Amino acid sequence: MLPARSACDPEEAVTRPLGGWAAPSLGTTRVSENGDGEGDGMGRLAWPLRPLPDGRGEVWRWKLGTLAELPAARSGLRGLVGAVGLDDDAEGAAAEQLVLAFDELASNALRHGERPVVATVVAGSGGWLLDVSDRAPEVMPTPAVDRDPAQGGLGLHLVARLSVAHGWYVDDGSKHVWACLPTTASDRTPALV
Repeated sequence: MLPARSACDPEEAVTRPLGGWAAPSLGTTRVSENGDGEGDGMGRLAWPLRPLPDGRGEVWRWKLGTLAELPAARSGLRGLVGAVGLDDDAEGAAAEQLVLAFDELASNALRHGERPVVATVVAGSGGWLLDVSDRAPEVMPTPAVDRDPAQGGLGLHLVARLSVAHGWYVDDGSKHVWACLPTTASDRTPALV
């Protein structure tokens, strides 16, 4: 049985402070091409810098070292989601969206970050809180801009569409990229439209 509250419940969400870092306004921002944070609106699209919501619920965690470990992690996540016994939509769409977001964020961390990569899912009644960390805090998550979809690199856009909130932050030498996903597909109001 899941607790009555979750970080992904918009009415109950609480964020924790990040040692003096102020979270910028909600929404995706643009940064200059040199990545200095002095956005002029003409640079690349940035994943929003936001603190992690206060997650309460059952915690599932995977430590990943290679891309080859992702299929087993996805399978394990599917099994855990199925065992929770949530009244999911008939097609299981919300659970598959969680697995897809998990795969996208974890594979990004493995490809562009530094190991160890730790993928954490907090299962709460208001939604799923997905947090993926790696040891490359200097490499911010940057959604692809003006790229042919056939070239890939659109995972952050996809996760933003699937989530009700998303962001990233740095804590203790690790970059954390997170997203909140609803437990049913019908509860989704995208964070990015």
